[in-house]
Amino acid sequence: MLILKVEGLTKKFGRCLANNNICLQMNQGDIYGLVGKNGAGKTTLMRQIAGYMKSTSGSIEWFEIEGCIPKLGVAIETDCFNRSLNAVSLLKLYGNSIEQIDSQEIDNILKQVGLYQDRFKKIGKYSTGMKQKLSIALALICSPDFLILDEPMNGLDPASVKEIRELLISINQEKKVTMMISSHILSELTKIVTVYGVIANGCLIKQLSSDELNEMDEEQRELYFLHLMEGET
Repeated sequence: MLILKVEGLTKKFGRCLANNNICLQMNQGDIYGLVGKNGAGKTTLMRQIAGYMKSTSGSIEWFEIEGCIPKLGVAIETDCFNRSLNAVSLLKLYGNSIEQIDSQEIDNILKQVGLYQDRFKKIGKYSTGMKQKLSIALALICSPDFLILDEPMNGLDPASVKEIRELLISINQEKKVTMMISSHILSELTKIVTVYGVIANGCLIKQLSSDELNEMDEEQRELYFLHLMEGET
């Protein structure tokens, strides 16, 4: 069932064309991997879809789930928190701005992302990886139908990468949450993604399913995506 349709999405900053005529569709339950080099336009596209940035042209259409527009959970900015707060205070502040949230729910989310033991530590003392987990926790607080995660495994140690990967798979499979995840690290995306979109120079140049890659070994997949990320089709 279709949940998102993007048509002709374009973003200009002055004379600079950040994204150009992007078209894509996502079905409910997809884990859509947005692949591209740094500066390719992944974050700009995610900010447009999330409603954080106005597009120069094009359209974004959301389709209802059980009669309601999908709720979005977004993790794009990972280092813009009030450094004097702790995780519990931040989640309570953010959660209560959306709807009333109780302490048990906050604790459950922090356990999910592996921050429960550090829930009362000031955010200013968090590592990069801990801030990444906190960003995901904030995205989960509204019980979203659709998650937008920009480089969710960036800055994490291998054990934390595994934790977040398993968490995202669990959320997708058990709660049927649709996800768009960006990364330039193909090896991580191949473990969870069902559909790929490759961006090069602000253009979505290729979309393909994970099934289409099954006949390639790891080295072949990497070479294939490297060519695509260079804009070669």
